[in-house]
Amino acid sequence: MKLLFVASNPQDQKTLALEREITEIQRRIGWQSTGTVEFTFLPALAVEDFTTTLLKVRPDVVHLSAHGDNEALRMASASGKSIEITGEILAAMLTVRVRPKLVYVNACNSAAIAKEIAKVVPMAIGSTASIENGAARATAIVFYEGLLSGSTVTEAFHASSALLSALSGGTAQSALFPSGSTDLPATVSLVHLPKIVAKFPEKTNGAIDYSADKFGEFDLDIGLAGCPADTVQIVFFTDDETMSDEDEGWLDNYLESDEERAASYAKIVRGYPVRGRIWCESVWTAAGDFRIFATGSTGTGRTFSAYAMVCDALEAGLRTSEYQKLRSADREGIAAAISKLRENDGS
Repeated sequence: MKLLFVASNPQDQKTLALEREITEIQRRIGWQSTGTVEFTFLPALAVEDFTTTLLKVRPDVVHLSAHGDNEALRMASASGKSIEITGEILAAMLTVRVRPKLVYVNACNSAAIAKEIAKVVPMAIGSTASIENGAARATAIVFYEGLLSGSTVTEAFHASSALLSALSGGTAQSALFPSGSTDLPATVSLVHLPKIVAKFPEKTNGAIDYSADKFGEFDLDIGLAGCPADTVQIVFFTDDETMSDEDEGWLDNYLESDEERAASYAKIVRGYPVRGRIWCESVWTAAGDFRIFATGSTGTGRTFSAYAMVCDALEAGLRTSEYQKLRSADREGIAAAISKLRENDGS
């Protein structure tokens, strides 16, 4: 997700404490991004450069911090002069070739402006009354923290709107305006977090191998989808007791040393993602469902993680177009294999 932060504070207007707002957003949500969010901060953008900046950055989200007064925003010109920008003018300025998916107008009395903007972009957010700098900053941070956690726009909006209502004593509310379908914000997640993926491996002839061996064990390919482009290493591991208990763990019956056990519980993959995915180079063998974790690191030193039950990851694969192309007999066989794994989940 590309986030463009635009602030405008004309010389003849009350200060908006923009430096603090920028610092807080960077501090509170910058560390969460793990490479999934690209921030562009322009704290003193002249109104003449607004459309040109949109064309260059091509943001998914525009965060616009300015003074508002129901009918218009007050934005600064290149000379620092206050320029009145109505909702209609701002909407026209947003009609670039690649438009943002969401515009967050962080200004007083900006609901009407956001409603006008929603005629040209999928979603827009504004406020229904005057808001203090601290409340505006806090609610924006909660909203973006929600997006970065993988929440839908609606979920993140409800959390931030509730906070604004509390901080303003109920005098101000946030307003979310979708363009077209009113269900759109409830279905859109602007940040897609890495997630564990799993599948049964292919045989040499291309068929899917979802059969168990004589010990009742299945081979599994496990990977991580949605990796940042600069990912350099993933560590896959499990802490499942059914794989480590000396008396009951099925895997310990076939491993001779602690080193072999450790290698079976954790696998390190070094390399870059292909189409956003990194797969373990060796198969995992399991007779039952188990927990799988993945911790990744990028070339810039960021880290990220994901967790899933392996059967949940397998079932998610059944809903993909790739699996839907399989013969019905294969889909039924895969579903039966997953059910068999669930029967032996160690509980």
